[in-house]
Amino acid sequence: MFSPLGYTSFAKLWREFTSKHFVQIYANAADDYAGDQAKRSYYVGSPADICEQIFLKSFLDHRIVVAKDLQRIARVDVALDRQYNKIYKNASVFESTRIAENPEEAGLNGEFLQRFGSVRFKPWKQYHDAPEAWTNAYPKPSEVGIGQINIESARFHTLPYVFERLQFVVPDTVPPWASDAFHKEYVNRFVDEFPGWSFCIDDGDLADWSKSCPTYVSEFFACKDNPVQTGRPSKIGGIVSAIQQIYPTGIPNVPLKEMHRQIEAALGATVSESTVKRAVKRLKN
Repeated sequence: MFSPLGYTSFAKLWREFTSKHFVQIYANAADDYAGDQAKRSYYVGSPADICEQIFLKSFLDHRIVVAKDLQRIARVDVALDRQYNKIYKNASVFESTRIAENPEEAGLNGEFLQRFGSVRFKPWKQYHDAPEAWTNAYPKPSEVGIGQINIESARFHTLPYVFERLQFVVPDTVPPWASDAFHKEYVNRFVDEFPGWSFCIDDGDLADWSKSCPTYVSEFFACKDNPVQTGRPSKIGGIVSAIQQIYPTGIPNVPLKEMHRQIEAALGATVSESTVKRAVKRLKN
Protein backbone atom coordinates (compact mmCIF):
# COMPACT_ATOMS: atom_id res chain seq x y z
CA MET A 1 0.00 0.00 0.00
CA PHE A 2 1.00 3.61 -0.52
CA SER A 3 3.10 5.39 2.10
CA PRO A 4 4.67 8.84 1.66
CA LEU A 5 8.31 9.59 2.37
CA GLY A 6 8.96 9.38 6.10
CA TYR A 7 6.13 6.93 6.79
CA THR A 8 5.60 3.16 6.54
CA SER A 9 2.25 1.57 5.72
CA PHE A 10 0.45 -0.77 8.08
CA ALA A 11 0.21 -3.25 5.19
CA LYS A 12 3.99 -3.56 5.07
CA LEU A 13 4.30 -3.77 8.85
CA TRP A 14 1.60 -6.47 8.98
CA ARG A 15 3.91 -8.78 7.08
CA GLU A 16 6.75 -8.07 9.52
CA PHE A 17 4.50 -8.48 12.56
CA THR A 18 2.96 -11.77 11.48
CA SER A 19 6.29 -13.30 10.49
CA LYS A 20 7.60 -12.62 13.99
CA HIS A 21 4.56 -13.17 16.18
CA PHE A 22 1.80 -15.21 14.54
CA VAL A 23 3.04 -18.63 15.60
CA GLN A 24 3.18 -17.52 19.24
CA ILE A 25 -0.23 -15.84 18.98
CA TYR A 26 -1.76 -18.95 17.44
CA ALA A 27 -0.27 -21.17 20.15
CA ASN A 28 -1.53 -18.91 22.95
CA ALA A 29 -4.97 -18.55 21.37
CA ALA A 30 -5.34 -22.29 20.81
CA ASP A 31 -4.42 -22.86 24.44
CA ASP A 32 -6.48 -20.06 26.03
CA TYR A 33 -9.60 -20.50 23.91
CA ALA A 34 -10.02 -24.27 24.01
CA GLY A 35 -12.68 -26.54 25.52
CA ASP A 36 -15.22 -24.63 27.61
CA GLN A 37 -13.30 -21.39 27.04
CA ALA A 38 -13.88 -21.67 23.29
CA LYS A 39 -17.11 -19.71 23.70
CA ARG A 40 -15.02 -16.59 24.39
CA SER A 41 -13.57 -16.90 20.89
CA TYR A 42 -16.99 -16.37 19.36
CA TYR A 43 -16.50 -12.72 20.31
CA VAL A 44 -12.72 -12.25 20.09
CA GLY A 45 -12.23 -14.27 16.92
CA SER A 46 -9.82 -16.74 15.39
CA PRO A 47 -6.05 -16.66 15.98
CA ALA A 48 -5.84 -14.52 12.83
CA ASP A 49 -8.45 -12.09 14.21
CA ILE A 50 -6.58 -11.93 17.51
CA CYS A 51 -3.30 -11.35 15.69
CA GLU A 52 -4.86 -8.45 13.80
CA GLN A 53 -6.31 -6.94 16.98
CA ILE A 54 -2.96 -7.07 18.76
CA PHE A 55 -1.23 -5.64 15.69
CA LEU A 56 -3.58 -2.66 15.53
CA LYS A 57 -3.52 -2.07 19.28
CA SER A 58 0.27 -1.90 19.11
CA PHE A 59 -0.07 1.49 17.40
CA LEU A 60 -2.06 3.10 20.21
CA ASP A 61 0.89 5.02 21.62
CA HIS A 62 2.52 6.01 18.33
CA ARG A 63 2.14 8.72 15.70
CA ILE A 64 -0.31 7.42 13.12
CA VAL A 65 -1.45 9.09 9.92
CA VAL A 66 -3.64 8.30 6.96
CA ALA A 67 -2.12 9.25 3.62
CA LYS A 68 -3.56 9.71 0.17
CA ASP A 69 -0.41 10.92 -1.58
CA LEU A 70 2.73 12.94 -0.85
CA GLN A 71 0.76 16.09 -0.11
CA ARG A 72 -2.36 14.77 1.58
CA ILE A 73 -1.42 13.38 4.98
CA ALA A 74 -3.54 13.59 8.13
CA ARG A 75 -2.67 12.68 11.70
CA VAL A 76 -5.31 10.45 13.27
CA ASP A 77 -6.02 9.16 16.73
CA VAL A 78 -6.48 5.42 16.30
CA ALA A 79 -8.72 5.37 19.35
CA LEU A 80 -10.97 8.39 19.77
CA ASP A 81 -12.56 6.44 22.55
CA ARG A 82 -10.50 3.50 23.81
CA GLN A 83 -13.59 1.60 24.84
CA TYR A 84 -15.66 1.84 21.68
CA ASN A 85 -14.63 3.84 18.61
CA LYS A 86 -11.28 2.72 17.30
CA ILE A 87 -9.80 1.41 14.09
CA TYR A 88 -9.59 -2.14 15.41
CA LYS A 89 -13.27 -2.25 16.34
CA ASN A 90 -14.74 -5.29 14.58
CA ALA A 91 -18.11 -6.96 14.57
CA SER A 92 -17.91 -10.10 16.73
CA VAL A 93 -17.73 -13.59 15.25
CA PHE A 94 -21.41 -14.12 16.01
CA GLU A 95 -22.41 -10.75 14.54
CA SER A 96 -20.16 -11.18 11.49
CA THR A 97 -21.76 -14.51 10.71
CA ARG A 98 -25.20 -12.92 10.95
CA ILE A 99 -24.02 -10.19 8.57
CA ALA A 100 -22.78 -12.79 6.10
CA GLU A 101 -26.22 -14.40 6.10
CA ASN A 102 -27.96 -11.12 5.27
CA PRO A 103 -27.80 -10.26 1.53
CA GLU A 104 -28.46 -6.59 2.31
CA GLU A 105 -25.32 -6.41 4.40
CA ALA A 106 -23.11 -8.98 2.67
CA GLY A 107 -23.69 -7.52 -0.80
CA LEU A 108 -24.15 -9.25 -4.13
CA ASN A 109 -22.12 -12.50 -4.10
CA GLY A 110 -20.63 -11.41 -0.78
CA GLU A 111 -18.84 -8.41 -2.33
CA PHE A 112 -18.78 -6.42 0.91
CA LEU A 113 -17.45 -9.40 2.85
CA GLN A 114 -14.51 -9.70 0.47
CA ARG A 115 -13.84 -5.97 0.33
CA PHE A 116 -13.76 -5.50 4.08
CA GLY A 117 -12.99 -8.97 5.40
CA SER A 118 -10.76 -10.09 2.48
CA VAL A 119 -10.99 -13.43 0.70
CA ARG A 120 -9.84 -15.02 3.96
CA PHE A 121 -13.02 -14.09 5.82
CA LYS A 122 -15.13 -17.13 6.65
CA PRO A 123 -18.39 -17.06 8.62
CA TRP A 124 -18.38 -19.27 11.70
CA LYS A 125 -21.72 -21.07 11.51
CA GLN A 126 -21.53 -23.28 14.58
CA TYR A 127 -22.26 -20.37 16.97
CA HIS A 128 -22.17 -20.93 20.72
CA ASP A 129 -23.53 -24.44 20.85
CA ALA A 130 -20.43 -26.22 19.55
CA PRO A 131 -17.29 -25.19 21.45
CA GLU A 132 -15.66 -28.47 20.46
CA ALA A 133 -15.88 -27.36 16.80
CA TRP A 134 -13.69 -24.34 17.60
CA THR A 135 -11.19 -26.49 19.45
CA ASN A 136 -11.05 -28.88 16.50
CA ALA A 137 -10.63 -26.03 14.01
CA TYR A 138 -7.79 -24.48 16.03
CA PRO A 139 -5.89 -27.37 17.67
CA LYS A 140 -2.81 -26.80 19.75
CA PRO A 141 0.52 -26.69 17.89
CA SER A 142 1.55 -29.96 19.54
CA GLU A 143 -1.36 -31.60 17.72
CA VAL A 144 -0.78 -30.14 14.26
CA GLY A 145 2.88 -29.16 14.15
CA ILE A 146 4.38 -25.68 14.02
CA GLY A 147 4.96 -25.97 10.29
CA GLN A 148 1.23 -25.97 9.60
CA ILE A 149 0.64 -22.64 11.35
CA ASN A 150 0.64 -20.08 8.56
CA ILE A 151 -0.89 -16.60 8.55
CA GLU A 152 -1.11 -16.69 4.76
CA SER A 153 -3.82 -19.35 4.90
CA ALA A 154 -5.38 -18.33 8.23
CA ARG A 155 -9.09 -17.55 8.34
CA PHE A 156 -10.73 -14.46 9.82
CA HIS A 157 -14.18 -14.68 11.39
CA THR A 158 -14.77 -10.99 12.16
CA LEU A 159 -15.52 -7.99 9.94
CA PRO A 160 -13.91 -4.52 10.31
CA TYR A 161 -15.65 -1.16 10.21
CA VAL A 162 -13.11 1.46 9.13
CA PHE A 163 -10.38 -0.41 7.25
CA GLU A 164 -10.12 -2.98 4.48
CA ARG A 165 -8.38 -6.05 5.81
CA LEU A 166 -4.79 -6.85 4.79
CA GLN A 167 -4.57 -3.60 2.81
CA PHE A 168 -5.24 -1.39 5.86
CA VAL A 169 -6.81 1.40 3.85
CA VAL A 170 -9.91 3.41 4.70
CA PRO A 171 -12.78 2.13 2.53
CA ASP A 172 -14.42 4.48 0.04
CA THR A 173 -17.86 3.45 1.26
CA VAL A 174 -19.25 2.72 4.70
CA PRO A 175 -19.95 -1.00 5.22
CA PRO A 176 -23.67 -1.76 5.52
CA TRP A 177 -23.17 -3.34 8.93
CA ALA A 178 -22.06 0.02 10.36
CA SER A 179 -25.62 1.31 10.08
CA ASP A 180 -26.40 1.02 13.79
CA ALA A 181 -26.22 4.33 15.65
CA PHE A 182 -23.55 2.94 17.99
CA HIS A 183 -20.95 3.17 15.21
CA LYS A 184 -22.59 5.22 12.51
CA GLU A 185 -21.39 8.71 13.42
CA TYR A 186 -17.78 7.68 13.95
CA VAL A 187 -17.54 5.43 10.90
CA ASN A 188 -19.34 7.81 8.54
CA ARG A 189 -17.18 10.75 9.55
CA PHE A 190 -13.96 8.80 9.18
CA VAL A 191 -14.81 7.23 5.82
CA ASP A 192 -16.19 10.46 4.38
CA GLU A 193 -13.04 12.34 5.34
CA PHE A 194 -10.40 9.80 4.25
CA PRO A 195 -11.76 7.42 1.57
CA GLY A 196 -9.01 5.23 0.13
CA TRP A 197 -6.27 6.66 2.38
CA SER A 198 -3.61 4.29 3.77
CA PHE A 199 -2.85 3.85 7.46
CA CYS A 200 0.83 4.60 8.10
CA ILE A 201 3.20 5.11 11.02
CA ASP A 202 5.80 7.83 11.31
CA ASP A 203 9.21 6.29 10.55
CA GLY A 204 10.55 7.99 13.67
CA ASP A 205 8.37 5.64 15.72
CA LEU A 206 9.26 2.43 13.88
CA ALA A 207 12.01 1.26 16.23
CA ASP A 208 9.92 1.84 19.35
CA TRP A 209 6.89 0.20 17.73
CA SER A 210 8.82 -2.92 16.77
CA LYS A 211 10.31 -3.14 20.25
CA SER A 212 6.89 -2.78 21.92
CA CYS A 213 5.12 -5.51 19.89
CA PRO A 214 6.15 -8.48 22.10
CA THR A 215 4.76 -6.60 25.10
CA TYR A 216 1.39 -6.15 23.42
CA VAL A 217 1.31 -9.86 22.58
CA SER A 218 2.10 -10.94 26.12
CA GLU A 219 -0.28 -8.41 27.68
CA PHE A 220 -3.19 -9.62 25.58
CA PHE A 221 -2.87 -13.17 26.84
CA ALA A 222 -1.74 -12.26 30.36
CA CYS A 223 -5.07 -10.56 30.98
CA LYS A 224 -7.48 -13.43 31.57
CA ASP A 225 -10.29 -10.91 31.90
CA ASN A 226 -9.82 -9.72 28.32
CA PRO A 227 -13.11 -8.11 27.28
CA VAL A 228 -14.67 -10.65 24.97
CA GLN A 229 -17.41 -8.37 23.68
CA THR A 230 -15.27 -6.78 21.00
CA GLY A 231 -18.00 -6.46 18.40
CA ARG A 232 -20.93 -4.09 18.43
CA PRO A 233 -23.32 -4.81 21.30
CA SER A 234 -26.38 -6.66 20.13
CA LYS A 235 -29.47 -4.47 19.99
CA ILE A 236 -31.69 -7.28 18.81
CA GLY A 237 -32.73 -8.34 22.32
CA GLY A 238 -33.94 -4.83 23.13
CA ILE A 239 -35.76 -4.55 19.81
CA VAL A 240 -37.43 -7.93 20.37
CA SER A 241 -38.70 -6.70 23.75
CA ALA A 242 -39.92 -3.46 22.18
CA ILE A 243 -41.82 -5.34 19.46
CA GLN A 244 -43.47 -7.57 22.06
CA GLN A 245 -44.47 -4.51 24.06
CA ILE A 246 -45.84 -2.66 21.02
CA TYR A 247 -47.61 -5.71 19.58
CA PRO A 248 -48.55 -7.91 22.57
CA THR A 249 -50.90 -10.07 20.47
CA GLY A 250 -48.39 -10.75 17.71
CA ILE A 251 -46.71 -8.95 14.82
CA PRO A 252 -49.35 -7.37 12.56
CA ASN A 253 -49.04 -6.87 8.83
CA VAL A 254 -47.69 -3.30 8.96
CA PRO A 255 -45.07 -1.65 6.71
CA LEU A 256 -41.52 -2.04 7.93
CA LYS A 257 -41.02 1.72 8.00
CA GLU A 258 -43.98 2.15 10.35
CA MET A 259 -42.74 -0.64 12.63
CA HIS A 260 -39.26 0.90 12.52
CA ARG A 261 -40.68 4.28 13.58
CA GLN A 262 -42.63 2.79 16.47
CA ILE A 263 -39.66 0.78 17.72
CA GLU A 264 -37.36 3.81 17.72
CA ALA A 265 -40.01 5.77 19.61
CA ALA A 266 -40.36 3.00 22.20
CA LEU A 267 -36.59 2.62 22.62
CA GLY A 268 -35.80 6.32 22.50
CA ALA A 269 -32.85 5.44 20.28
CA THR A 270 -31.94 5.07 16.62
CA VAL A 271 -31.65 1.56 15.17
CA SER A 272 -31.23 0.33 11.61
CA GLU A 273 -33.94 -1.31 9.54
CA SER A 274 -31.67 -4.31 8.98
CA THR A 275 -31.46 -4.84 12.76
CA VAL A 276 -35.24 -4.56 13.02
CA LYS A 277 -35.58 -7.20 10.30
CA ARG A 278 -33.30 -9.57 12.22
CA ALA A 279 -35.32 -9.02 15.39
CA VAL A 280 -38.56 -9.78 13.54
CA LYS A 281 -37.00 -12.90 12.06
CA ARG A 282 -35.94 -14.06 15.53
CA LEU A 283 -39.48 -13.60 16.84
CA LYS A 284 -41.01 -15.47 13.91
CA ASN A 285 -38.58 -18.35 14.36
